[in-house]
Amino acid sequence: GDVYYCGWASRRSFGASSWLVVRPQGNVLIDSPRWSAPLARRISALGGLQTMVLTHRDDVADQERWAQAFGCHRWIHQADADAAPGAECLVQGTPAVVLDQAMQLIPCPGHTPGSMVLVLGSTRAVLFSGDHLWWNPTNAVLVASERYCWWDFQEQLRSVERLQDLDVAWLLPGH
Repeated sequence: GDVYYCGWASRRSFGASSWLVVRPQGNVLIDSPRWSAPLARRISALGGLQTMVLTHRDDVADQERWAQAFGCHRWIHQADADAAPGAECLVQGTPAVVLDQAMQLIPCPGHTPGSMVLVLGSTRAVLFSGDHLWWNPTNAVLVASERYCWWDFQEQLRSVERLQDLDVAWLLPGH
């Protein structure tokens, strides 16, 4: 579908990727790129931003500036909310949050207490995994890393189990 890599990675997000989903219901930015006027113009040309999803505390970069520029609502888990104190929408606990028929947030604590993933679609879905898991091309496997876990790796592994039954066609991680 209409999923775009934003580029403009920020040092404050450890160089994390951010993604833009262009949809008739309103565009969604997953994690925050560094503020960039050229990127903002391109996003405006694609319809602006309705929603921003922050998958966890260390990939928030310039989220406040993006929210101010576009007047979009920000989602973050309550356990990581201090990283985006002005966020309008807080996810609580571990139940999935359905944003609409094509998009849901699934809390996946582990990397941070408030880590979550975004699932776009239900069959052949796109999974925006933040820092929860990613593809290792050298070994051709999915990876959840204890080395880069900032909170509780055993909890992160339990969270990975919650995702096993998803029908995922594309995995788009933060790193």
